Amino acid sequence: MYLVKTRLVGHQATGPTGVCLKKVGKIEHVVIISGAKLGGKLFPLPKLAEAAYTSLIDIPSLHIFGEYDIARPNAPELVEAYVDPLVIYHHGGHEVPKLDEQGLEIMFEFLKRINATL
Repeated sequence: MYLVKTRLVGHQATGPTGVCLKKVGKIEHVVIISGAKLGGKLFPLPKLAEAAYTSLIDIPSLHIFGEYDIARPNAPELVEAYVDPLVIYHHGGHEVPKLDEQGLEIMFEFLKRINATL
């Protein structure tokens, strides 16, 4: 399911010609846990998804993935699809981690970025 969700942000971000989410408010920021990019090494890119990553997605983004996460091989490719992303790496697997001090600092920076857009 997360693959579909990460793609939706890219589809909406393609501007007035975006292919989805036209009747809802603009997605203003994302937190992606264990996310991977369609069209990367593991997941083929469906035809409908081609427009999702034609340009960088310029909204605050926080990407969280673990050392043993099954999505990790494609996670960097998704991170690179965003302008100025923040990333929290943890030592676990495909899970929502308990954040250490460094992770909390990155999370607070992300919250500052969101606050600056309000």
